[in-house]
Amino acid sequence: MDETDRYEEDYGAIGSLIGPGSHLEGDRLNELLALISMELMRRATKAGLEDEGARALRQVLLLWMRKLHSTPYNPKRLEFFVSEFSDPDRARVERGLELLSQCLPMVQKDGGEREIVVDLSPWLKDTDDQLIADLTRQWLRQHVRAVQHACYGAELMIESYLDPRLPQSDRPGVHPRLSLLQERWDDLQSRLRLTRGTHLDEALSDPWALYDEVAELEHLHDCVIGLQADPDGTPMLFSMLWKLEGPSKLQALSLPRVEAGKTERDTRRRRSGLVH
Repeated sequence: MDETDRYEEDYGAIGSLIGPGSHLEGDRLNELLALISMELMRRATKAGLEDEGARALRQVLLLWMRKLHSTPYNPKRLEFFVSEFSDPDRARVERGLELLSQCLPMVQKDGGEREIVVDLSPWLKDTDDQLIADLTRQWLRQHVRAVQHACYGAELMIESYLDPRLPQSDRPGVHPRLSLLQERWDDLQSRLRLTRGTHLDEALSDPWALYDEVAELEHLHDCVIGLQADPDGTPMLFSMLWKLEGPSKLQALSLPRVEAGKTERDTRRRRSGLVH
């Protein structure tokens, strides 16, 4: 395999989750790397890898996770020096690597210090639909729940600050604007669905439609907060959300579009002016 082929492979299903084709970072990425590591250990046990081989694989996967954070290319391939292992028993390390080489392709590179290349692709395939589905469900579910929680908070803030009885509502010119925002809020409330936690599974099935709703809610929230809230005392709810969840949002919007319910949602998007 030449460098071009290897580079292109990184943008397959695995590379799009943990490699250069992924937007994920922070806790979302760490959870996927941990989940993959546990799955590879499970597969090693199923393949009959003995204890010392499992110890070597455990160390290999720790190095793999660490290096993927700094260099996300080639997520199915790890180059390391044996001296990077924390186990001081070098004889046990060598026996473990020998056992591991019976399960995974390993090559020793030429050089003074012992450098090894491990190929994880036999246990980490782009065609492994079950693994890909498990990984996608893991990060997407956590992300959508975080977004829905923020949207719930946004609804509460809108309701609170649209109250015409608030002292700041008596400022000149505020009441007409509040009335307009209230009309928009009443209309939006009748259409919000996927931002609510009771519709988690539906939101998971179509993140594009979820983010159409989020965009409308975020805009109205910011209009209300900008008009009514104390600039020194009000947290920027969505700014804080995207600081943590922005990369996951990009990952969610990169997923293939589902067709179920498309006609109904497209009608709603045309009404709101949000059409892809």
